[in-house]
Amino acid sequence: MVSAFLVCNPLPACFRVACPRVSLRTPLVCSQAGVLGATGGLGSVVVHRLLDDAGNPTSKISSVKAFVRDPERAKSSLPCDSSALSLTKLPPVDDVVGLREAFRGVSYLVVCVGTTAFPTRAWRNGNTPSAIDDFAVSQWMKALDAQAIRRIVYVSSIGVLRRLSFPYFILNAYGVLDAKLKGESHVVEAARRLSCAYAILRPGRLVGAPHTNIGALRKAVNLGELNVRCEKGDCVNGSVSRATTAAITAISLVWDTSKNLDICFVNTKGEAPSQERLEEKVRACEVVATRNVDL
Repeated sequence: MVSAFLVCNPLPACFRVACPRVSLRTPLVCSQAGVLGATGGLGSVVVHRLLDDAGNPTSKISSVKAFVRDPERAKSSLPCDSSALSLTKLPPVDDVVGLREAFRGVSYLVVCVGTTAFPTRAWRNGNTPSAIDDFAVSQWMKALDAQAIRRIVYVSSIGVLRRLSFPYFILNAYGVLDAKLKGESHVVEAARRLSCAYAILRPGRLVGAPHTNIGALRKAVNLGELNVRCEKGDCVNGSVSRATTAAITAISLVWDTSKNLDICFVNTKGEAPSQERLEEKVRACEVVATRNVDL
């Protein structure tokens, strides 16, 4: 995921209920899900989706902890009236002790951070791809050392493994895909160290609410591009809605096996798949587990 915007608006209700809930085949103890990048274009959609799931009595997720830089500002984009949501001010990336305390109690972690591919105002205050998806992700993973994390989900981008090929070498002119690849590596290394599971998600170009490219999503809807193509690795091209990406994030976060996921996906022509069919598509992208763990 390479974000084109950082300013987030409240998510329209029509997009919060567009995707089906996660179904469970094995009831487990409910746990807290943490979201890094919670006020970003995708992160806010993920938070809304996880809160929808938290309202389901059969869900593995009982509450959501949104890690934000400015809790007051975050109230404009997140449903803070929900009793299942808590806002936690994210400590500086060099404050490992503070980060460990902030992550305390989190069982599932979503990392969906990012910035623009090319230098813009979004890069102010050092918010470059290298600083966010490489250094910050590295520090966050180190801070998980003492945590009982069951699964880490990292939202990356298509093109990461093809960054030397056209057109991705253009997108990577300022190193955004290089940084995403390093972020993937930090997550995989942390999962191995913690003996937990991970999921690397590589969505196509993100379209749809809450940003101004909602017209692209409407065009996709008019063309009937609601189906989802999922493949292992990094081999697809195209766009995908934030709602679809949030649905796959929710599925992969509480996946019911110890296996890891390495998946790329885009929307294609056709009707939206059922929840069961979407889970089947995700399951086909499982990879060898780091170690057998009880999820």
